[in-house]
Amino acid sequence: MVKRTQLALFILIFITTACSTTPSKNQQSRDPKSFSFKQLCETFLLGSTNRNAGEPFDSKAPIGKVQVGVDPQSLIPNKDLNSLDSERLRNVEEHARDIPIEVNHLGFVIQGHHRLKNALKNNRSIDVKIVSLEPLLEAPYVVKEPLVIKKSQMLSAYELSFLRQEFARKQIPYVSALGNRNHNLTLSIFSQLHPLTQESLLKLLDYYREKKIKSSEIEDKLLKLTGITFRKTFLQVLIEKRLTSTQIRLDLEKYRQMDSEEQLEFAKQARAFIQSEIASNAWNSYYFTKLPLTPVKGSKFSVKIKDQVLYGTKKGKNIFLQVPTSMIRHASWNPLTNLTGAAQNSFGPPRSYPADLALTGVFYLFDGNHRYALYDAKKESVTLRLAFRSDEDGSAYIKSSGVRHLLDAIGQRQPSHDELKELQNGKITPESLVHENFRPLLMPITELPQDD
Repeated sequence: MVKRTQLALFILIFITTACSTTPSKNQQSRDPKSFSFKQLCETFLLGSTNRNAGEPFDSKAPIGKVQVGVDPQSLIPNKDLNSLDSERLRNVEEHARDIPIEVNHLGFVIQGHHRLKNALKNNRSIDVKIVSLEPLLEAPYVVKEPLVIKKSQMLSAYELSFLRQEFARKQIPYVSALGNRNHNLTLSIFSQLHPLTQESLLKLLDYYREKKIKSSEIEDKLLKLTGITFRKTFLQVLIEKRLTSTQIRLDLEKYRQMDSEEQLEFAKQARAFIQSEIASNAWNSYYFTKLPLTPVKGSKFSVKIKDQVLYGTKKGKNIFLQVPTSMIRHASWNPLTNLTGAAQNSFGPPRSYPADLALTGVFYLFDGNHRYALYDAKKESVTLRLAFRSDEDGSAYIKSSGVRHLLDAIGQRQPSHDELKELQNGKITPESLVHENFRPLLMPITELPQDD
C-alpha cells in the first residue's frame, strides 16, 4: 500500500513539473510537439486548454526584422484558407514551415498562406517578417466562417487587424467627419465600408456605451486600439447623438431601400465633401520639412538651417537651441503693443522661449514676445525651446511648421477650397501659394501627403 502511494505521488509530481515547464518561443515555433504534452496535461487536469500559440503580432516592429514565435491568430489571410491545395499544404509543412511569413505592417499576409494554415491547424507559433509598410489596395478576403480566434472583451484579433487596415486606408476618418452633418451622407460612406469593418465599429459602439465611456475619451481609446490619430470620430458622434448599433443597422437598411437616384445624390455629395476634407487635412498636416540633428557629445546636438549651424542640448522631450537674434521674428498675429504696460507687469526674461521654425529658415516665438523685445532683442543670441523628435530608426530631427502656418505668420490669407483641391491633385505646388517676396527664402519641402 505504501509503495502504491509513493508511486502515485511520484507520477503526480512528474506531471505537475512537466505541465509547468514553458518552452521557449523558438521551440514553439520550430516543433509543434514541443508543448503538446503540456497541453495534454492542461486538457486532462482542467478539462480544456485556452493556450495561445505565441505572442501577438507586433505591428511596430522594424521592416525586415523577423518576429519569432508569433500567434498565427493575430495575422489576417488575404485569401480563403479553406481553398488551399492539400498536397501543397503537406509539402510546405515538411519542407518550408520554418520560413517566415511575409506580411505588411498591419498583419495582412502577403506570402505564406499555406504556412499560416498549417500553423493554425497545429496550434503552432510562426515566424513573421514585415516586408511592406503600405496598406493593401483592396480589402482582403474575409472568411465567411472565420477561423477560431480568441475573442477579447471588444474585438477579436482578426477584427482588430482588419479595422486597422481600414483606418490605414483612410476611409473611417471621413465617415467621422460627416458624422455631425447630414445623417444620410454618413450612411452613404458607412455603407461602402467592408461589412466586417461596419460590425467592428458597431461592436465598439456597444462596448463603449456599456462601459459609459465619455465621448471625449474615445479618441485616446481608438489611438491605443489602432495606433492612428484623427479628429472627432464616428463613434463619438454616435454616442453624442445617443444612437445604438441597433438603430444604425435599421438606418442602414432604410438607406439601402431608398430610391437609387437619391442614393447617388448622397454619394456624390459625400465624395465632394471627402475630397475637400482630404485636401484640408493634408494642408494642415503636411508641406513642411525635417532637419536632422547631428549628435555632438552626450545630449548636445547640432542642426544646419540653410548655411547656419546651430547648437543645442536635449532635455526631456525638448531641444534648447542657441539662436542668433537675427533669425527671430514676431508673427503677424502677435503684434508688439503696449510695451510699457508689459514692462510693468513683467517677471523678467525667461530662460528660454518656446518657438517654431518656419520654412523660411527663421524662428517665430510662440510666447514671451513682449519680454523678448524688452530684455533680449538686442542680445547676440537667445535660447529657444523646440520639440525634439526621432524616427523609428532613432535618428533625431526637428521639424519646421508647414506652409499653412507660414502664411499665418507673414499675414497672408489662406488658400481657397478650390486652390487646396488643385494642390491635392498636383495642379499647383505648395510653394506657389506663398507670396513672391517670401518664395525665394523657402527651404525644400520634404514632407508631402501620400497618395491614397
